[in-house]
Amino acid sequence: MRTDRLRARHPRLRPTPAPALATAALVVATCALTGCSPSGGDPDADVTGVPDDWRTSTAKAWPDSDSFGSSIPVYARDTCLLGDPPNPLDAGPETTDVGFLTLGDATDPDSYGYDCRFWAPDLYAGSLRLYQAGDAAALDGLVADFVGASSSTNTVTHSDQTSHGASVSVTRTAINGEPAGKVEALYVDEDALAAVVLEVNSLDEKEFGEYTDAAAAEELMRTLAVANG
Repeated sequence: MRTDRLRARHPRLRPTPAPALATAALVVATCALTGCSPSGGDPDADVTGVPDDWRTSTAKAWPDSDSFGSSIPVYARDTCLLGDPPNPLDAGPETTDVGFLTLGDATDPDSYGYDCRFWAPDLYAGSLRLYQAGDAAALDGLVADFVGASSSTNTVTHSDQTSHGASVSVTRTAINGEPAGKVEALYVDEDALAAVVLEVNSLDEKEFGEYTDAAAAEELMRTLAVANG
């Protein structure tokens, strides 16, 4: 991933925080009917791209979603098209809600984001987001926003990690300078004009210290490796 040329400062992406409400029973029941779980690939395999199933299923659903044509994302309790949530800190989080995001033109059928939000009680809220760009410029802009994130009140640091044979960018935000906050990891598939972001937020001091940049990168890439199987 070419990140050196994208280090200029840009406004930060601001996903809507996940609500503190678990809906595991609904998700489990729906998955039993639809088979939404990951396909069970090798969790240690190298990752060479965003899963085709993710891109195909979301591209089909995006034009008919409530978010299409709207500047405001619409979330609902539903099956996550990206499968089961990641498992930061081995906490067994539950999917809470899902929704589409706009990426550029809200009426462009080829450019969008898709967000699956999850929650581990008393530990964190989180999000797994797929972005499908309509062109290379849109993808570069998304990456620039991520690696160039800054704040006048929070302490934001960036690192580049390597996991599962691929480059991963990680952003760590300490809220108000305290040793607590959120960690985000970004993987970019330039050939597919796609990107995936794992966000784990609302981390207290202990969990914020335990969840390293390398751990976030590994969590994201393990999720992709399984889904690519």
